[in-house]
Amino acid sequence: MKKTLLTLVVLLTTALSANAFGDFRFGVTGGYNLTSASFDKTALTQTLEGKNGSGWFIGPKAYMGLFAGLGVEGALHYNQRDYKIAAGNLEVTEKLQSVDIPLNLKLNLTVQKVGVYLATGPQFSYGLGGDKVNLSKLIDNTVYKTNNLTTTWNFGAGVALGGHLDLGIGYNVALGETGQKILNAAEIKTGQTVLPAYRLNTFNLQATYYF
Repeated sequence: MKKTLLTLVVLLTTALSANAFGDFRFGVTGGYNLTSASFDKTALTQTLEGKNGSGWFIGPKAYMGLFAGLGVEGALHYNQRDYKIAAGNLEVTEKLQSVDIPLNLKLNLTVQKVGVYLATGPQFSYGLGGDKVNLSKLIDNTVYKTNNLTTTWNFGAGVALGGHLDLGIGYNVALGETGQKILNAAEIKTGQTVLPAYRLNTFNLQATYYF
């Protein structure tokens, strides 16, 4: 997976550097995150509930126009998100830091550089910091291990203003598990699943300024 991620980044960088289609823009993007954890439902699921947590992201972005309003864009974000997990009246807040690489196909519907856009594509994220989420406050002897490298999918829309400023909203959907339970209660046999894996889905508000 790491080799695949590196290959995609190299290919994107090469394509953008070539500037073969003339419409090349470079800028900076940032925004606000609202993240929630969703748990797989199983017959053995204990009462765990994901709640919204906030965060932010920032980083460079590049765009290259192709044809008929279509283009490709790529970015490199530092992303910091909080998410909350609750069981009954108890609640824990976890912070997730990552380096994200979203690669989107973008459709621009503009007149005189003012209009709307739609974007979609994969996002590859590499987690920073620790990879353990301790939920023992909620359920005894419960620790989750988060995946260092995750793949998600972006859906976005927004308005383009003057060729320099994009304002948009986005939704980032997990394509796989963000974390799995690795330690079980003492009375449970090793390897038996007693809690579900979880995924993180994120809604965001974003702004991009192209130089």
